[in-house]
Amino acid sequence: MSVTAFGLVCGSAAVYQTATASHAHTPTVEAAVVVRPQLPVAPSLSPSTSPSAAVEQLSRSQVRPVLPVVPPAKAVTPSPTATPALAARPASPAQAQQMAQTMLSAYGWNQTQWPCLNKLWTQESSWMTTAENPSSGAYGIPQSLPASKMATVGADYRTNTRTQLTWGLQYVKDAYGSPCQAWDFHLAHNWY
Repeated sequence: MSVTAFGLVCGSAAVYQTATASHAHTPTVEAAVVVRPQLPVAPSLSPSTSPSAAVEQLSRSQVRPVLPVVPPAKAVTPSPTATPALAARPASPAQAQQMAQTMLSAYGWNQTQWPCLNKLWTQESSWMTTAENPSSGAYGIPQSLPASKMATVGADYRTNTRTQLTWGLQYVKDAYGSPCQAWDFHLAHNWY
């Protein structure tokens, strides 16, 4: 957008003229003129000179541009309502295994529990974030049934590997106490 503004102080009155190039996609900018009586008055103009006549009589060298006053931008506040989570790219099975192994200690388990968890979730889902049992509808690495139970950890439970691991490890802890106890149950019942 192009704004051209010319201003002149004549005594205590300000004379200004603006020309704005208008474009459909350009916001309107208002110009403001600050009257400063201490500025020199052009000698050939009298206080009774009309504004349009004053502008015509001035040469460009006698006129200073008047800058537009632009209000500060308003801060954008995020909406307090929940927004759908963006789909995360699921981790590979190897990445999921590495993530789970590093998360064991957060649940009070040491690395002796890792082989049991690895066998359990390899049997259930092959460590695939998008694994789905066609007959039961169980979903994800821990084979949550229904899948929506994992939403207690995150709305992105269908695609976020970490969300699934967090939910699955907490489920194993709450339901069985440890991955090895969950694996023992699975061996006896073919489900956990």
